[in-house]
Amino acid sequence: MTVEGFWWLALLVECLALPGTLLPLLPGLIWLPIGAALWWLAAGWSVAWPAVVLALAVFGLGLCADVVALTLASARLGASRWAPVAAGVGLLLGLVGLLPALPVGGPVVGALFGPWLGAAGTEMVVCLR
Repeated sequence: MTVEGFWWLALLVECLALPGTLLPLLPGLIWLPIGAALWWLAAGWSVAWPAVVLALAVFGLGLCADVVALTLASARLGASRWAPVAAGVGLLLGLVGLLPALPVGGPVVGALFGPWLGAAGTEMVVCLR
């Protein structure tokens, strides 16, 4: 790929990232460092390192904000403190567990239903105690 191709690809990825950072259902946060890395490939490290560092910092802050928001929302709605942990485990197991069964749609189905099943199962166990 030419340098100009990397420029256009970086621009496209950053344009995909913008709505995803504002709308909760679209994955946008992960696209920021990917777009910055593509720009780094096109421009060179000596020019692009501030953008890459800034994109990684925004990515880290966004992940921290997601974790804090998830924890506060689950506490406010009366969920147990293990519900976010179970949702994360359900997400990982759903991504990996359904992959052999459905090679094309397995990760999507696992990402959609894994956290829900993990959190629901944990809440059920906590309620039965």
